[in-house]
Amino acid sequence: MKYLTIIATCGFLFTLSTEAVAQDEETEWRTVERFEGEGQKNTRPFRIDEGMWAVVYDSKSTMGSGAGHIFQVFLKKPQDDLFNEIVANATNKKRFNDNSYIYEQGTFYFQVNAANGEWVIEVRVPGNEDE
Repeated sequence: MKYLTIIATCGFLFTLSTEAVAQDEETEWRTVERFEGEGQKNTRPFRIDEGMWAVVYDSKSTMGSGAGHIFQVFLKKPQDDLFNEIVANATNKKRFNDNSYIYEQGTFYFQVNAANGEWVIEVRVPGNEDE
């Protein structure tokens, strides 16, 4: 299994499987956007032209037990106040890491609501990293 290792602030190590979003063994994915941070933030806008893409996320608690760790990610469009999708919604664990598939094209950004944790979010589309 291939892995992408990301070292974030405060020395936390995030390892995201490059195969985590593969629906089958033959699907390859490439990362087109990457965001990291802590707390509440809006990301910069990004454009997706593919009909299917994935959001891979990893959030690690900065609290020992994970109590009070909140990680919520909403997919939004810059011209719209409403959210399109709830990408992640988790609380009170030491670590949250998973992926979510999106089936819509356009320009988007993430509204991240997080507390007591650091996070990494990657946007991936089908295709080879060399493209």
